[in-house]
Formats: sequence, C-alpha cells, structure tokens
Amino acid sequence: MKLLEARGLGVAYGDFQVLWDASIEADKGEIVCLLGPNGSGKSTLMNSLSRLTRLTAGEILFDGHALHDLPPHRISSLGLSHVLERHRLFPYMTVLENLLLGAGPRPDRARLARAFERVYSLFPRLKEREKQLAHSMSGGEQQMCAIARGLMSEPKLLMVDEPFIGLSPQLRHEVAGALRRLNEEGVTILLIEQNVREALAFAHRAYVLRAGRIVLAAPAGELLAGDALESVFFGRRDDERLH
Repeated sequence: MKLLEARGLGVAYGDFQVLWDASIEADKGEIVCLLGPNGSGKSTLMNSLSRLTRLTAGEILFDGHALHDLPPHRISSLGLSHVLERHRLFPYMTVLENLLLGAGPRPDRARLARAFERVYSLFPRLKEREKQLAHSMSGGEQQMCAIARGLMSEPKLLMVDEPFIGLSPQLRHEVAGALRRLNEEGVTILLIEQNVREALAFAHRAYVLRAGRIVLAAPAGELLAGDALESVFFGRRDDERLH
C-alpha cells in the first residue's frame, strides 16, 4: 500500500533549476534510498517532501494528505519526520530538551512516555546523557540524538539525510541496527547515503539521481547485481540502459 507518492516535482533556486520532473513513491513498511553523485539533487528532493523547499511543479501525496498545499510546520503532525544532514541539534540544549522539541507542542503525556521508552530502547546511551549538552557529545551520539528527536513524533515515514556520515564502524552498526528495528516495527524509511553498496544492502528499493533528474528506479537487489550504476557515477554514455 502506498504511503508516499510524489509526482513531477520541480524545484528552482532563482533561475537555476535543480530538480526536474522527479517522481518517487514509498510503500508502507519499505526502506527506500536515494542515490546519486554529489550535487545531484538528493537533499533537495528530500527537502521538497518535507516542504522545506518550495516547489515549482508537482504534487506530494502522503497517507491521504496533499502535502504540496501545506506549510512545513504541518508536516510532522501528519506522520512524516525529517532528520536533516549533520544532526542540526540545538547545541546548548540538553539531550532531553532536544528530544522534547521533537515531540511537538503540548504532546499527550501517554504518547510522550511511549516515545521516550522507544528512543531510549533504541539508543540506550541517550538515556545516560539526557542532561548533557548536545554539542559536548561525539558525532555518533549526536546523530543518534537527531534520529531519536525525529522519532519523538511517532512518524509513519522517517526521512534521514546521510545517517552514517562521519561515524565509526561501530556507531554505523548501531545506527543501522536501530533503523532496521524501526522498519521491522512498521516505520517506512527514506534515506540518503553516499556508500552505494551499503545503502543497497540496507534498502528494499532505490532511486538514482543525476543532475536533478531521476534516471533509474529499481529494487535494490537488481542494482547490486547489475552495472547500470556505473553510468551514473562514472559518466558512461550508454544512458539508454538506465531506463
């Protein structure tokens, strides 16, 4: 069953078009990854889904709601949460305060207790550091806190931009394990990841962008087994193989 459908998205910064006729979808319970070279439009596409970037064309349907008509502050309450690249925590607030912000205004006490139980179960070290200022934690711990903050609203779809960037192998393993567990619990995940093979081993399906256009959409296993990705990342000219 479709949870997210984005059709014909266009984004421009002034006269510069950065996203062209992009269409993606995610079923309930899927892990979908966005791949592509640096500057290909991956973050712009994700930002457009959470309405942080203004569309010039297209529509976004999420769980029966038309997101393209809504302002950004309405998105979280509908069940979509966006974890931006490189943490974006409030550095001089505690872990606990950052997490509380993720729950939204005036959260129900029972829901808040349920959300804290979930994030501390996924990331036990955040419980140990809940009174610590966010900026004083390691990069990996800040990434855990950013993901946990995104989970405090109990989303149906969690979007994570570069969840593993700059992490040690051990912390990459911990974060990946937490995301897999969330997916097993029914949370749909859309992520951006630069490590192509790691992303494809993690996801069910993938979209590949180049120069603001989606040039390939396929099950992750097919992409791992084939060689079409070489055309995107190494500039081969046999573009017809991408379609």
